[in-house]
Amino acid sequence: MPYSIRKVSGGYKVVNTQTGDVKAAKTSLENAERQRRLLQGVEHGFKPTGAGPRRPVTSELIRKISERLKRR
Repeated sequence: MPYSIRKVSGGYKVVNTQTGDVKAAKTSLENAERQRRLLQGVEHGFKPTGAGPRRPVTSELIRKISERLKRR
């Protein structure tokens, strides 16, 4: 984990511990955690698209879809 969160006056910063690069400065703890997770994901091959998580297919969803198809 080359990224760490450090407390500074006015908030938190996200730092690459291997290079010393500051990736986010004077941000909230919640946003710093999000930034750290994003950077680690990108490092491991994640490609951010901006889309939210997919909705899981449940038996309830299947039932609703089949009811709509029967009405046609």
